[in-house]
Amino acid sequence: MLSSGHQVKGEEEFAQYYAKFERVFSLSRNIPVFYVPGNKDIGLNMKTSDSARARRHYLEHFGSINSKVSISNHTFLLLDAPSLVEEDYQRAEIFKDYHDWTPKRDGTVEFVAAFNESRTETGE
Repeated sequence: MLSSGHQVKGEEEFAQYYAKFERVFSLSRNIPVFYVPGNKDIGLNMKTSDSARARRHYLEHFGSINSKVSISNHTFLLLDAPSLVEEDYQRAEIFKDYHDWTPKRDGTVEFVAAFNESRTETGE
């Protein structure tokens, strides 16, 4: 959403970026809008403190990082792909198979696994 969102350090600077985003992409309130974070929003391969700050900014201004949306009998998973990649790097670095990997709490892998489990339980 923001070309440099992950690099913004202060709250005021991020608020300015977000205000510009709202001006450029202003839509009627009755049009549903769904946001999906990209690597320029929450970063990829960043220091933990910078990553946490970028995620917090995103959550406060755009909403959930991973979500499920149902439209006309179709289910879409809107995923935090940068964090999915990060977690896969972490898994691969220690040579763990997915079956032996414990997903990060509240991470994208955990989100997808929970979605898959819910589908299995409901017979979808």
